This record gives sequence, C-alpha cells and structure tokens, in this order.
Amino acid sequence: MGGSEAQGQIGKTEFQYSCAGAKENVRAQEWSYSSPGIRSNKKTPINCGSSARMAELGPGDPIQPTVAENAFVQAIMMFRKTFIQDSVLMMDFHPCYPIWQHSVFSDPAYLSFKRDILQIEAQEHDPAHTLLQSIHSVKLLAYADDICLFLGHHDDYTLAMTHFHNYSQVSNAKLNIDKTEAFSLGGAALPTWRSFLELHGVTKWYDKKSVSPIRYLGFHMVQSPVQRHYVNDRILRQIANACNLFSQRQLSLRGRVMVANSLILSKLWYQLRVIAPPLSFFGKLRSLIYQFVTKRFNPAIGYSTLCLPRQQGGLGLLDARTQSMILQFRWLEMILDGGPRPGFCHSLLHHHLALLPDNSLGPRLPCFFKPLRRGPLCDHLSFLRRIFDAFDGFAWTPNTSQLSPATWLRLPMTAAITRSHDEYWTLACTIAI
Repeated sequence: MGGSEAQGQIGKTEFQYSCAGAKENVRAQEWSYSSPGIRSNKKTPINCGSSARMAELGPGDPIQPTVAENAFVQAIMMFRKTFIQDSVLMMDFHPCYPIWQHSVFSDPAYLSFKRDILQIEAQEHDPAHTLLQSIHSVKLLAYADDICLFLGHHDDYTLAMTHFHNYSQVSNAKLNIDKTEAFSLGGAALPTWRSFLELHGVTKWYDKKSVSPIRYLGFHMVQSPVQRHYVNDRILRQIANACNLFSQRQLSLRGRVMVANSLILSKLWYQLRVIAPPLSFFGKLRSLIYQFVTKRFNPAIGYSTLCLPRQQGGLGLLDARTQSMILQFRWLEMILDGGPRPGFCHSLLHHHLALLPDNSLGPRLPCFFKPLRRGPLCDHLSFLRRIFDAFDGFAWTPNTSQLSPATWLRLPMTAAITRSHDEYWTLACTIAI
C-alpha cells in the first residue's frame, strides 16, 4: 500500500490518520486530533511493525480500504486513549510500581498525549472554561457606520476585505481604509500584525505603549497608566474650558448648578461608564465645579450643602464621585440578577468574575468580600475595579446567615469577623448544630 488517509471519531474527539510507507513490515503512521476547547496538529509516529499491521485489501474485496482503515484507527485510538487514561490513574494510586520505569512511559509521544488529555479533563471540570464556552462568540460590533472587527489571524482580515469588496460591487458602498484604526486587545505591540496591516493601508496602530488610547464611539480604550493620565487631563481641560466659557454669563446660583449638571458635566457622565478615574481626578474636578458655582457669591456655600436636594436646603449639585457609582448600577443588576433570559453582558461579567483566583465559591462573592479580590483583573485599569468600588460605595452586605459551614470554612478569616460598636471583634457567622 503506497499511502492512505482516514478520519475517525470517538465521542466528541475527532482523529485524522495517515499512513505512508514502502516496506510491508514497517509503516510510518501519523495522526492528529481535535476536540472542543483544544486543537492539536501534532504528528505522532506509530511503529506498526511492533504493534499491529494493517491488512492489505484489494480492489475486489467486499470491504473498502477506507472502511477498514476507519475501523482500525478508531480501535487503535480508543485503546491508546484508554491505556493512557488508565496509566495516569494508576500512577496516582501506585506511584512506586516498577512498571512506570519502562521506556514507553517516558516516550515524547506518550507524554505529549498525556498532557493533552489532562488539559482536556481540566477544562471540562473548570467552571470558568465552561462559562466561556456558553457565552456568545463576537466577531464584530456595529453601530451606525462604525464597525469594530475582531481579528484572530491574518486570514480573518483577508476574508473580511473580500466580503467588503463583494458588497461594494452590488451596493456602490466604499470602505475608507484611511480612517481605519487598529489596536491590540491585550495591549501587546504585535509587530507582525502591525507590519501586515501597514501593507494593506492601515497605518494607525494603538497598544499600551501609545501615548493616547484609541477612541471608539466616544469611549477611550485605556490600556496603560500613561493613557489613563492622558484621558483624565483631557477631560479636566474640557471641563475647565467649559467653566471659563459659562462664567462669562450672568447666571444665578441655581442657574450655575443647572448648567454644571446638564452642560458641563454631561461629557463626563458618558465617559464614567467605562473609565476608572483615581480619587485625585475627582478631587481636581470637585475644585473646578465648586469654583464655577460659587464664583462671585459671598459668603461661599459648602460643597456638601450644594449637593443636598432642594427639599433639604441644598441646590441639587451632582457629585461626580457618587454619580460614577450610580452609573455602574446597571452592571450591578446584571451580576446580582440576570433575569429570566440573561444576555451577553450578563454571561461576560460572570465569566470575568469567575477568572479571579480561588473563585470556586461563585462569581458574586468577590463583590461582597474584599479579600477575594486578587489577580490582574482587579488592577486599577480593569473595569471590575469600578464595579467593586460601586459595591463598596453602596455598602451592600450579603445575608451571611444563609451561607453553609463549608462555605464559611473556605472564606478568609477576615470575611467572617466584623467589628461591633463596642470595639469588640465578633464572628459574623452563626452555625446551628
């Protein structure tokens, strides 16, 4: 037999098999496999002369070679997978058996397949991976005439350009490449992608090393502290210019508060849904708004009094710090209650919360217990930081009486201890025996 190829499937795992060789007793065989969540193109040699040999069938035989090869491959792959799974299990129970010193258990092909099987099993039991598989796959975001296209490799860009070209042939529409901008989702420089896009006319590139971030639909996609500082300074300059402009008008004290809430700070309300300014930003903003409202008014009114409702003797000035937490309330509702039919944002938020370290107790607990907020996703540039700040600002506390003793034992000790009014430390949990 000069050469042949076959494909087999065991459960949800697909195997591709090829056999080629000149000698009858030794055939160089290769196979590759793919399964949900992992795909491998590794080629593993199998020595047929030492294990099994495929029966040669002629054209007149009642069974076609492809059918025989498929059956043979399925049997071999099933035995091979079962052997590796059983050997891994037996190694855990009996690690001192001398049989594990055999050369077959140190073969690179065996070790490679063993790692892949362990990775598949780990992903099947990983709640974060299961949740990731349940959320929708996003290829592009479209709003009016703005399109944000997600590319995984160069072929995605080529295919997208082909679709745009075919659409332009029948609709007379044209894609403006000069206005197209590209950015790295992870913030890495990606020189290969940058050179590839430059060859296709896309010269505007943004990553975490760029001074200014990319802006999509008015939102700045901040990827570094330098970019956050750039955005914060830009917003403060815009608000300062607006305050200087409206200061020239003859406005009453109540009129200045109305202008500040509806005209000056309106640019900030839009940005606060995404950006996470530091406390120093809100301090500078508070100073600008306070000077604008109380300019030429004596005696000056306290800032806290200005922010009180009119029914309580204030003027209803919106505090930017408090308003930023209120704007996050939409996301908080999705985390706490997704409704009868949770949408894409609900699944995405729960997926991000499930990626936090030691989060086997559930994605919502880090919102209530600060010691569980660890890892890169809690960085000051992450949008989860805004959600956690909103939880802390609203001072929501969970009903800990419903937690089981097993859950309390897995929580940090600081989460189970609270400070009472009489300066004594008390346990926040009561366990009924």
